[in-house]
Amino acid sequence: SAPSSSSSAKGEPRYVSAVESEASGSPEDPGLLDTVPPFTFKELLMLKSLAKFGSIKQAAEFLYVSQSSVSSQLSSLEQKVKATLVNRHPGIQGASFTEEGQLLLRYAERILTASSEAIKALEDLRNVQVGAVNLGASQTTGTYLIPKLVGSFQHKYPGVRVQLTVGSTSSICTSVAAGEIDVAIVGGEVPRELMDYLQVTTYTEEEFVLILPPDHPLSMKREVGKEKLYNLNFVSLNQNSTSQKFQTQTLKDNGINPKLLHVQMEFNSIEAIKSAVQHGLGAAFVSQSAIQKEVQLGLLHSSSIEGILLRRKLQVVTNSKRYFSRAAQCFTQEILTAADWYGIQQQSGKSNRQRGL
Repeated sequence: SAPSSSSSAKGEPRYVSAVESEASGSPEDPGLLDTVPPFTFKELLMLKSLAKFGSIKQAAEFLYVSQSSVSSQLSSLEQKVKATLVNRHPGIQGASFTEEGQLLLRYAERILTASSEAIKALEDLRNVQVGAVNLGASQTTGTYLIPKLVGSFQHKYPGVRVQLTVGSTSSICTSVAAGEIDVAIVGGEVPRELMDYLQVTTYTEEEFVLILPPDHPLSMKREVGKEKLYNLNFVSLNQNSTSQKFQTQTLKDNGINPKLLHVQMEFNSIEAIKSAVQHGLGAAFVSQSAIQKEVQLGLLHSSSIEGILLRRKLQVVTNSKRYFSRAAQCFTQEILTAADWYGIQQQSGKSNRQRGL
C-alpha cells in the first residue's frame, strides 16, 4: 500500500503538497492540509544569513556557530528540498545562489518576517506597556532629533525596548519596506521605487543655517547677503551625501551658484564640520538642530542668508503592508498630530484586515 501522507517509509516527516493532501482525503480529518515543511526556521535563518554576508565564514560568525555547522545545515537543506541552492566555486570564498536558491530565499524571508510579526502580535495582546519598536533615521535626524524623542517616549513607556538604526535615507527606507524597521524619520528623498510599500507623512521642517567661528567679521550680523558667500571659504559634507545634495539644489533654486563657492575641505560627518568651523577652517551650512548647544555656549555663530530659507521636510516613514505593533503605534502617535496619526492608523488597519489580523 501507499505510504502515509505524513511520513515516509522510514518514519520521517516529508512534505505533502496541497494536491496530494486533497487527493488522499484523510478520513480522520477531511479537507485539512497536513503539511510538514522539509526545513526548519534555523535552516531558513542560515540561508538568509548566507545571502546577507556572502560567505559561510561570516554567516557562521553572525549566527555564533562553526563554519562546519553552516556547511552541514546547507547540505542537509539541499538534500531535503532536492535542489542545489548555492554554487560551489573551489578556491572562492563568496557564496552565490542558484536560481532555486534565490527562489527559496525569497520565501524564507517572508516566512521569517511572518514569524517575527506573530511574536510581536502576541506580545501586544499581553501588554501595551511592553514590547519593542525598531526605529530608523537618516544621519542628522538620528544624531540630533531622535534621541530627544526617544527619551520623551521612554519616560512615558519605560517597558518598551527601543532599537535605533541610523543610515542613509535610501537604506533606512529599504529596511522599512522590508519590515526590518517599524518607523523612520528621514530628511532625504524617499526612493520612488519603494513608494508602493511605504506611507510617508510630513513631520516637520528643519532649517539649514550658515555657521561661522564666533570671531569671524560676519558673526556680528544675523543675516548675510548672498554676494558675501562667494568671499568665504567653506567646509562641507561629501558631495554624495543626501544633505549636501539638498543644500546644493536649494542654493541653485535661490540664485546662488554652488560651483563658485570656495569649498576647501569635505567631511563625512556633521561633528567634523562643526569642529572645523570652530577652528577657523571655513564656514558651513548645517541643520539648526545640530548646532543648538554650540551656539548657546558661544562656540559657533549662526546666520541666515538674506532672502533665502534653506528648509527641507522631515518625513515619518511607515509600512502599511506590515504588522504595526502597539509599541510602534504609540511612538508614531506621540510624534505626529492627531490628523496625521489618523491617516496612518487607517492604512495600517486596512492592511491588517486584508491579512486577517
